[in-house]
Amino acid sequence: MEWICIIICLIGLIGWIVDRVSGGGDSSYDAGGYGLGDFRGRVRETTFTHDNGEVDDVLEFEAIGFLPHSYHNEELTVYINILDITDKDNPYLLLSTLDWQMEDESIVLLHRSALGPVEMDVGFTDWVSLGVAPIECTFFPWKGRRKFVGCFSLWPTNTNPRFHGGTPADTDAFYAFAEAPFTFFVKEEGYVERGASIKQARRYAIDLAMCMSSADGSLDQSEMNVINAWTEKMCSFEPESDKAVFQEEFKQLIDRSYQSAISGTLSLQEAVDGINSCAQNTEKFEAIELILDVMAADGVADKAELAMLDNITKCLELDPNQVRTLRDKRIASAGSITLDKGDLKSLVGINENMSEEEIRKHLNKEFQKWNSRATAGDEDARKRASEMLDSIAEARRRYLS
Repeated sequence: MEWICIIICLIGLIGWIVDRVSGGGDSSYDAGGYGLGDFRGRVRETTFTHDNGEVDDVLEFEAIGFLPHSYHNEELTVYINILDITDKDNPYLLLSTLDWQMEDESIVLLHRSALGPVEMDVGFTDWVSLGVAPIECTFFPWKGRRKFVGCFSLWPTNTNPRFHGGTPADTDAFYAFAEAPFTFFVKEEGYVERGASIKQARRYAIDLAMCMSSADGSLDQSEMNVINAWTEKMCSFEPESDKAVFQEEFKQLIDRSYQSAISGTLSLQEAVDGINSCAQNTEKFEAIELILDVMAADGVADKAELAMLDNITKCLELDPNQVRTLRDKRIASAGSITLDKGDLKSLVGINENMSEEEIRKHLNKEFQKWNSRATAGDEDARKRASEMLDSIAEARRRYLS
């Protein structure tokens, strides 16, 4: 029942998108004379190969056509969200487990693609990729073959539009809007069908996060702040009448978990078993995202935390390479983080079953990935990439003859 209420709340928030999809308020730009056509988007099912060679099933976002804007070298950003429109009278938004691919204050999927400074009277002459949404990290509302529409809006970057429930606070500041209908077969039951199970998985995720917080022997306030902020985001689409009850329930869960961690009675195995009993991979990755945020919160990724992450990944039967990709994204983007090199194999991603040739190939891929980051980003990001390159070099000395 609670998830039905949430969806009703969502439907009330996405009128702006529905209005655009149905043709109201059309913002297409007359690109006549430039031969590029209007700004358009499309979404397609494909695969994405990471720097380390791992492959994920994804939805890829692409755009083509003229890029209307106001002045030379204006910085532009494309924002993308997706609706399930199988039942046109009852659309549903897609949700995400990835904090970098959701709205600031909710878990609604919102992909951002910065185009940088754009000259006047230009555009994409062919389809250009704007990024991807990993399917395993995306919440769909229903199982089966469904009809969707990708909603592409082009904005001046400096407006930094704030979306909530698929709707921007300022609905008049964008330059162009395009819808991209597509069909897709959802293999697992969606969040409407599994609302109670998803909420139960999130209860266990709090215990997992508390286990990670206490892995280094202390419970840091910055880590508690991360768990509280995550709970607030989960609460974002509860109806106003139910939010107080939701917040109180999860506050009690956090308090109970905290006290169990202090007393040494909090069980990592019980939390893992609990998630395995009710969660699909989407909720498992949501829990992994939370514990990664907790791991990075105090600025130190120490040996015990890295070992616990590996253990949780194994117990949840997740692909360790996918989890490592998420972990490395945290390391690369964190404002400041110190890497504990006490467990070198875990840090660079070597497992006990690898042959020497497999270790060699793996380290070569890791080197390529981190070497590309050593010359990009801010000073902190380059420093962390340099530290990882040092660790890879040390692993080569230790484990390769």
